[in-house]
Amino acid sequence: YLCWSLLVQFGFSLWASVLISLGFGALLGWTIERLAIRPMIGQPLFTTIMITIALSGLLKGMVIMGWGGIIKPYPEFFPVAGLRLGGIVLSEQLALCFVVALLLVATFTLFFQRTKTGLAMRAVAEDHQVGQAVGISVKSIFSRSWVIAAVTGAIGGILLGSINGIQPQLSDIGLKAIPVVLLGGLESVPGAIIAGLIVGALESVVAGYLDPLLGAGMGGFKSVFPFIILM
Repeated sequence: YLCWSLLVQFGFSLWASVLISLGFGALLGWTIERLAIRPMIGQPLFTTIMITIALSGLLKGMVIMGWGGIIKPYPEFFPVAGLRLGGIVLSEQLALCFVVALLLVATFTLFFQRTKTGLAMRAVAEDHQVGQAVGISVKSIFSRSWVIAAVTGAIGGILLGSINGIQPQLSDIGLKAIPVVLLGGLESVPGAIIAGLIVGALESVVAGYLDPLLGAGMGGFKSVFPFIILM
């Protein structure tokens, strides 16, 4: 939403809008971790989950208050022409978004395997006490994790918004990450890629073949199919 406002309402350039939005995302992630998540360290996991659900509702409400609930289209900054590969026609816009996503995944893979901070994050995810025992600051890792997550979410939101426009329900796409991650393996980045492709392909098949047969309007069965896969 911030990127859309900078582009449409204030006339900023694309790169300036994206960079400012990512900076704001980092600040938002750091603030959420410091004010809402850090006090939950040591508390039952269910408590933290409830806090994040409450935050989701709060942020959606703030978005509706500030921008309204109708879909807002992004200016066209990716080509929308068809890309022909043999007998298949692909959306050039979707293909470019896919390439950006793959580059991000490759960057994260190297980050978690090759950098000191990435290895420290994996250690803390495995066991807080063991991480502390080898000199890792768990609080610092929590803060960095939320900053990275918020920036990644901002990039995903901008890419999705460029395809379908932005609306408060855009964040619901995050729920589909749960079946993907569990299907691919919680600690496997390549597994998440493969599972994401599988879930995405099956969603398209369901939307094309089962939804019309079952009379599920607006992609109803498609929306729940990732969770059927999960079960």
